Amino acid sequence: LKGLCPWFFEKSSEPALCCDTVQIDYFQRSMQLPRQFLSRCPSCWHNFVQLYCQSTCSPDQSFTDLTAATPPRNESITSINYHMTPEFADGLFSSCSEVKFPGNNEKVLNVLCAAPTGHCTPCLWLTYLGNPNNGEAPFKIKPIFTDFIYPKTGIAPMNKTAFPCDVATGMGVKATCSCQDCPAVCKPLPPIPTPPKPSTIANIPSVLFIAIMAYCAFVALFILILVIRYWRSKNTSGSNTNLDLHGEDNSQIYGKEHKSEERCDSSSVLIEAGSVMEKGISSFFTRLGVLCARHPFMVIALWIIFIGICSGGLAFTKITTDPVDLWSSPTSRSRKEKNYYDKTFSPFYRTEQVIITAPHSKYTTYTTREGTTQEISFGPVLQRDILEQVLELQLNIQGLIGSYKDSNGTKHDVTLEDICFKPTYPTFSECQIESVLQYFQNNKTLLDKAVYGEDHLFIIADYHDHLLYCTNNPTSVKDIGKFATPCIGTNGAPINPDTALGGFKGKHYVNASALVLTFIVQNHVNDADNAKARAWEKQFLKFLKNYNNPNLSLVYSAQRSIQDELNRESAADVITILISYLIMFGYVALALGRYSTNIRYFFVDTKITLGLSGVIMVLCSVVCSIGIFSYAKIPITLIIIEVVPFLVLAVGVDNMFILVQAVQRDTRQPQEEIEQQIGRVLGTVAPSMLLTSLSETIAFSLGAISTMPAVRTFSIYAALAVFIDFLLQVTCFVALLCLDTKRENNNRYDVLCCVKSRRENNLNQGGVLYKFFSNYFAPFLLNKFVKTLVVLIFFGMAAFAVPQATKVEIGLNQSLSLPKDSYVIKYFDGLNEYLHIGPPVYFVVEGPYDYTSTNGQNDICGSSGCSADSLVQQIYVASEQANYTYIAETTSSWIDDYFAWIQPVGKIPCCRKRPVGKGHYKFCPSTEVNQSCVPCLPSTDIGRRPTGKEFIKYLPWFLEDVPGKICAKGGHAAYGSAIKFTRDKKNISATYFMTYHNILRTSKDYIYALKMARTIAKNISSVINARVFPYSIFYVFYEQYLTMIRDTFLSLGVSLGSILLVTFLLLGLNIGAAIIVTMTVAMIVIDLMAMMFFWRISLNAVSLVNLVMAIGISVEFCSHIVRAFVVSKQETREARAQEALSRMGSSVFSGITLTKFGGIIVLAFAKSQIFEIFYFRMYLGIVIFGASHGLIFLPAFLSFFGITAAIVSIISRIIDNT
Repeated sequence: LKGLCPWFFEKSSEPALCCDTVQIDYFQRSMQLPRQFLSRCPSCWHNFVQLYCQSTCSPDQSFTDLTAATPPRNESITSINYHMTPEFADGLFSSCSEVKFPGNNEKVLNVLCAAPTGHCTPCLWLTYLGNPNNGEAPFKIKPIFTDFIYPKTGIAPMNKTAFPCDVATGMGVKATCSCQDCPAVCKPLPPIPTPPKPSTIANIPSVLFIAIMAYCAFVALFILILVIRYWRSKNTSGSNTNLDLHGEDNSQIYGKEHKSEERCDSSSVLIEAGSVMEKGISSFFTRLGVLCARHPFMVIALWIIFIGICSGGLAFTKITTDPVDLWSSPTSRSRKEKNYYDKTFSPFYRTEQVIITAPHSKYTTYTTREGTTQEISFGPVLQRDILEQVLELQLNIQGLIGSYKDSNGTKHDVTLEDICFKPTYPTFSECQIESVLQYFQNNKTLLDKAVYGEDHLFIIADYHDHLLYCTNNPTSVKDIGKFATPCIGTNGAPINPDTALGGFKGKHYVNASALVLTFIVQNHVNDADNAKARAWEKQFLKFLKNYNNPNLSLVYSAQRSIQDELNRESAADVITILISYLIMFGYVALALGRYSTNIRYFFVDTKITLGLSGVIMVLCSVVCSIGIFSYAKIPITLIIIEVVPFLVLAVGVDNMFILVQAVQRDTRQPQEEIEQQIGRVLGTVAPSMLLTSLSETIAFSLGAISTMPAVRTFSIYAALAVFIDFLLQVTCFVALLCLDTKRENNNRYDVLCCVKSRRENNLNQGGVLYKFFSNYFAPFLLNKFVKTLVVLIFFGMAAFAVPQATKVEIGLNQSLSLPKDSYVIKYFDGLNEYLHIGPPVYFVVEGPYDYTSTNGQNDICGSSGCSADSLVQQIYVASEQANYTYIAETTSSWIDDYFAWIQPVGKIPCCRKRPVGKGHYKFCPSTEVNQSCVPCLPSTDIGRRPTGKEFIKYLPWFLEDVPGKICAKGGHAAYGSAIKFTRDKKNISATYFMTYHNILRTSKDYIYALKMARTIAKNISSVINARVFPYSIFYVFYEQYLTMIRDTFLSLGVSLGSILLVTFLLLGLNIGAAIIVTMTVAMIVIDLMAMMFFWRISLNAVSLVNLVMAIGISVEFCSHIVRAFVVSKQETREARAQEALSRMGSSVFSGITLTKFGGIIVLAFAKSQIFEIFYFRMYLGIVIFGASHGLIFLPAFLSFFGITAAIVSIISRIIDNT
């Protein structure tokens, strides 16, 4: 009694009281459950127990009056009135209204007040507590709120002090209630930072304003340059006839100004050195070409051997399909934290989920019959007939049997019981199934149960009342209303209504429009151990696919669903990809030939064999790359299989067209053999091929610095494949080209080389495209008005694209990775529409921490006496600003429940022990009846926390205790896996505190939730001086987006830098030409990113790979044109630009643009959304922007700002002299 009502003993150790030991014993037992709930807030508990102390033991009972007793002699009380002042009633209610239950973060009054959430009042609460139907009140106790004193009867209201929650009660209690139980003691919530306003200049977005100003400045400068050049040409036309209209001094070309030439020579050492390098490279490839052409079969044989050796690596190829390995670096923070969590606590569970709606049912209104009558709306899925059908569905799923084969090939059956998560095992062996039917113990009889009144005519409670109670009190071991059945599941674990119901607002659970069935299955670090689970999941999906019930609408998913759908998608798109490549292969085989008007020579002119051989070389280069890296045990990804052949085909085909068409347009010199001609032509075009291939190889190689595995792996595979393809082209393809040229000169049919045609001569001709570019397109484009307009338009496009590129959304909608007809997409839609709460998040305290000291405990816990900045309090504060922090609710706190569990209170305390030998004890569960069981702590230690060794000593017992009617604080169900001890069991090595994120619908939500969780964890770490990190299952996928902008700039910047360097070295140390190539490639990428914004293509690892690839393909569009311009011997920039466009334009157009265009169009019909968006759209953009910049913008720009004629003269002279 002193522990419950210490104020009775303030003045005397033996006060005059009005109660006997029987009453005190009953009083103690009836207070046991409320104490577990309310004692975390001292003021609330003091006020609450004061109410019963006065009525039970106070000698002054003037506040009560008897209203009914058992007849005929009034031997026992059946009803009384309890008079109290409204001030006390309101104070009691106010002090307890915000007290939380750490196990489920719900308000305690949801358990102790028979009213829906948010509807409890002092009158409802005290009336319900005094109702004997709740199973605890000994008789009816009716509360009367009044300040009036009745002189005649002497009845006066009880008017004790009700302490506010922010005031200490005294009697040795110095602490107030905690912040999460008493908002009055909370610090003011930190202000939510206002989002930074978009930077503007003159009410225009800054980036757009700067782009406009930069473009205007360029236009002004461009016009000024044109005017100055025009003025110089007019004013010097009489004195210097060698100055062209572009301001170029052509005296060196004509040899008329020797002094000018000497002056240029003295300042062009760098250019001369570059020209010598150019000649050396050309000479090397000439000799290489002659060698390969003279020994074609040896070259081919050596390559076959090399390719065969590399292909042997395919036997060791490992394809990575695990999304974690694809998108998360092994060294990334989220990956390390995931590995730590998986190793310490076991991997996050496998979830099999069904979202159920009732399309033909409607909302109904139910009128409560107990307490204050209320009309409450129940959702369509909460009609009894619907619940019965859902229960049948659930039981059918529980009874599914799958089959799997073990490592020996033996077939076994597997049931849900074999693989499910059992949180209360071994006390209960039932699976954890998150379902609203668990409130009825998955029992149709309980679902149909109805409670009749005393007249046995009218129903006073049914499943509606039980649902109302259990959704507000999911941890209750007994409905204290008339239904009187448990709320906890069949395994003793609570069912969170936020996860079992959907489509409701706030806490109005019974308004739900969807039911959610979640079957939780054990997961394992070793994927082979999940074979049983995958087998059962297969049966689960098969059953639901064939399930048909017109009253129920289902969307569903299993843990294996996404991987299954990705595999199905890959298989479905194989034909699409194959058709795409076949179109490109067929085009290459036909387009390499040159055709006369005479149909008889068609099979002589075709180069089908050569074209297919070139395509095979492309595939061989990819195979070699895969084989070599497979030897090195570097796994391959589907991105490599899908993207690298496309990339290498773009590079390889372009080079093939350039080489073949150069031979076709060349005239063999007198006394020159075919082998010498091939070598000479190779010496002319190979430097250009080397320039593009080496630029791409180095650019891709440097892309390996990316932290994203998908990007890094793509980069190294692509770099090696491009380089091997280049080597094949300058050796093996040259050998084949020599053989094919000899065949054509002998008038033999292609493919059927034994058949000859009669043709007296074999004239070289440029082809239709060559003539079109030379005679029509180039002269039109380089018209002064047209080229001026082209330059202005393309720079205007770039200026407009820059601000749009900054708006590209970051992330990847997970449904885009699935086929358009996938059932999982419907499931994702169901999640977004119905789910009320997001994924769980665990705040993990890593490594050693002092949990045994008071200070250490205060920095963790959230109840009375804990630090205002403790771990639990900080998460609580974050949950109060959920729209900003994305933390939906405060954390469940095992340490606070442990403090309440260990208290030596009640007839049967939660923590009891019995001796099993000298100095050794065994845990006594609250359900065990054994006289030898004694409290863990002495009864004099009520209110004291365990510290030192006793904290660790009794903690394992708390974790094995299953919550029950006597002890609701047992930690086995909620915290059984939340604490890991050191090997010697003397300390805690790691623990976590779980809460939930808000419902997350977009990539932006996921990214921001991760960012805020890390911010909160960082603040907690600084307070408790231990490392705390947040973990949720999606973090490992979304961490990449925290640095996506930096990674994009890094990858693209490094690639562009490498192109600048290689182009500078291989274009005769010409920095101007290198800058022009790099600038044009950058413009292509900027325009492509602007297209991503308008076409709703988000920035992620897939699109970043495509952007890196775009740089490689863009080099093909630009470098050949620029190099042809640099080595041209024409007199003016315009003439050189026209010659470069005529020579290389047709090859670039036919080699890349047309080849890719046919293959790309096919991708538009792919079933995969990721193919349609990230490949069809982006590839189409790469080809269109690349071709337009390389074939339209670049020649026009070079005609204005290309390399000077003086430098061309030096290059020409050195080449001629050498």
